[in-house]
Amino acid sequence: MAYNSTHEYLNIVDTLTDDYNIPNNITDSLLGYLKFIYRSELEDRYSAPMLWIGMYIALASLVCILAMVAELVHGLRSRMLWFPSKYFTINSAFLTVISVAMKLPVDLTGSMPGYVDQMAKLGSMAFMCTMMANLLLSLGPMDSNELLSNLAAVSVQVITLVVNVCIQMQTGAVSISTHKEDPRIIQLTSPTHISTHPNPVLPFIYVILLVFLLIVYICSSLAILKSKQILDSEYKNGHEVASKHIQPSPGKIVTVDELENHVRNHWMMVESGSCLHFITACFHTTSASGVICVLVTILHTYTMSGTIEAMLAKDYGSDYGWSMLVILIVQSIGVLIGTIVPLSRCFSTLEFKTSFSIHFKVLKVEPHWTHKLNDWKQASIRLPFHSRTLNVVIETSKRLILCICIQLQEGVVVLCKIIALIPLVFVICVSYCFDYLKSMFSSLREDERFHQDVIIDINPYILYFENGMWVGKRTLEGFSKSVNALIQKCRSG
Repeated sequence: MAYNSTHEYLNIVDTLTDDYNIPNNITDSLLGYLKFIYRSELEDRYSAPMLWIGMYIALASLVCILAMVAELVHGLRSRMLWFPSKYFTINSAFLTVISVAMKLPVDLTGSMPGYVDQMAKLGSMAFMCTMMANLLLSLGPMDSNELLSNLAAVSVQVITLVVNVCIQMQTGAVSISTHKEDPRIIQLTSPTHISTHPNPVLPFIYVILLVFLLIVYICSSLAILKSKQILDSEYKNGHEVASKHIQPSPGKIVTVDELENHVRNHWMMVESGSCLHFITACFHTTSASGVICVLVTILHTYTMSGTIEAMLAKDYGSDYGWSMLVILIVQSIGVLIGTIVPLSRCFSTLEFKTSFSIHFKVLKVEPHWTHKLNDWKQASIRLPFHSRTLNVVIETSKRLILCICIQLQEGVVVLCKIIALIPLVFVICVSYCFDYLKSMFSSLREDERFHQDVIIDINPYILYFENGMWVGKRTLEGFSKSVNALIQKCRSG
């Protein structure tokens, strides 16, 4: 009966009334269902374009994936394994594309009865976590106004997604559990008769991770503002030191080698200091986001392992139709690919951060994390009110709120440092194994020796925005190779 149109249903009722003399009370009851059938028919008519909207969501997701792949290729080609954000950045264009890709989890009214439908919603949330981890470095080069506006836009988008998912968790639209349903309902509504849906705890986990990543964005933005000031001061001092060696004495001509060293020294300062992507990559919050990204990938891969049966059985019953299968596959690929960049950033900057003993001082929060909040706390607000009491109340409230924010900032930084210990311990174990193997095959590595004298010469010109930091050999080699390529190009030109 549910597949008959309104006119067909009326004809059936008329036939029953005329041919079988059904009593009027039964006829009236049958006609009472006419309104529901008519509404259902209208909904089917209005939801006809949803299939193509689903394909539009998949296309938007594919654009984000291609941008992440371009970021990956650019970082590998330029030998910058912290992968500076060049293509996949926070701007109005990509925020619009991301909002389209996230239509499923913010859809409050769409019914998601199938297993694939539920997994597509959860996959979108996992994909959003992955994209946030990839986009974190794009905050580095922004000025104060651009940083504030883009951070506000990301906050609105993430908060809207989180609130909508929480509402759907209450209404049962996300990861509903059907074990309490009548078996007859399950048999009639599920083509595969799957009596279980994705774990209802998963959307709650994804919500927590999204909120934490948003807090990481805010904490990193506050540190970026102060780090820029520190590095500007360091660059000025380093420029004065480097310039002394190039000032020719009267009657003395600067040689080509001296000029090359001068270029190399300034290049090191530019690479380590002015490369604001690299500064943000060195934050413990970036390492923490990389670990979270790996956790999301593990969770999503685990849940996808039980989805093969539902995908083969075409267990999707939403208005999006078979496009849900396309969305799930595309965004799952995006989760896997999007993990590479945050994970590589997490490991590639470990040499630059601190030594092992310094890193374990997790309770120490460096001043650049809270400096901006302390400045706002000490600054006085010019209020238009003439009441002294009201001004005192507002000023006291401001200081109290900022004190709470400072404590929260310190707590988040400590938590990120603890999370960042995971890749650090892993790298230390791998390094010991690698050093052991290298000592065994040291004779085979003669061709890989680098110019150690060059590394020693350029080390004093590396800019540090945090006390106790040092640069490892691999990072120095990456910096020096980039400037060597530039010098070689100038020679040949």
